[in-house]
Amino acid sequence: MEDVQSTSLMPPTDSGISQQQINNAISFATVTSDNSTPEGLAASMHAQSTVLNKGKNKEINNNDMQHDNANAGSSSSVQQHWKTVEKRRNFRIAMPIVHLPGETDIDKKNYAYNMINKFPELTSINVTKIKDSRVVTASFSTEAAAQQACLIKISGENDKCFAPYNEVFSAQPSATFFIKVIDVPLDVDKPIFQQFLNKYGKVDNIKYQLRDLYYNVLVTYAEKSSAALFKDVWCLNFGKLSFRCFPEGLSYEDRQSALST
Repeated sequence: MEDVQSTSLMPPTDSGISQQQINNAISFATVTSDNSTPEGLAASMHAQSTVLNKGKNKEINNNDMQHDNANAGSSSSVQQHWKTVEKRRNFRIAMPIVHLPGETDIDKKNYAYNMINKFPELTSINVTKIKDSRVVTASFSTEAAAQQACLIKISGENDKCFAPYNEVFSAQPSATFFIKVIDVPLDVDKPIFQQFLNKYGKVDNIKYQLRDLYYNVLVTYAEKSSAALFKDVWCLNFGKLSFRCFPEGLSYEDRQSALST
């Protein structure tokens, strides 16, 4: 009998080599063959270039982030500068309301406004009280405008005009009397303290102003006669406590002497 030869392309499997190992060898050979072609080599080169480009892009992005952070820090430092804003000064003038024509306070206020409304520096005009007298007050943003407004007369028959607020305040008579009591504790019994102040006359008004850890108490007596009871009195003894007080009309020298004691 003639020898029969196998025409199968698969190598014999009885040599101890498994089919899985054979398949792996064929796959490796195929990949190697693809890479050896121009297309495979090009793909491999581009793959390397892509990796390099990714690294370069990452470096560029990091540089951009550092640049942005630097700009942000510079912007932040610029924003931290504070601008000092000066408080706007007001120059006040006043006039007793009895000098102005009109039936009501509103009529008198309107007349005063028409006298000085030509000044753009005029910021406000009000009817208020100085001591026991009602007055019309006006405020200006510049001193020059306030001085010019004081030159305007009410009319040809009435030569009354505005004056600086401090001058009007000093010229107004007062039937009341005022004192200022300082360094009053925050836990003071206010109703009892007011009764104590009534020993010097009828209290018309009392205000408590907070100053640090104490009150400054502003007391207005209804009658001027209370002033005689505060003559040479710089201290009030309230129980076990003593408070310094400054009556109305106290001179600057006496005030400094009271503060030093």
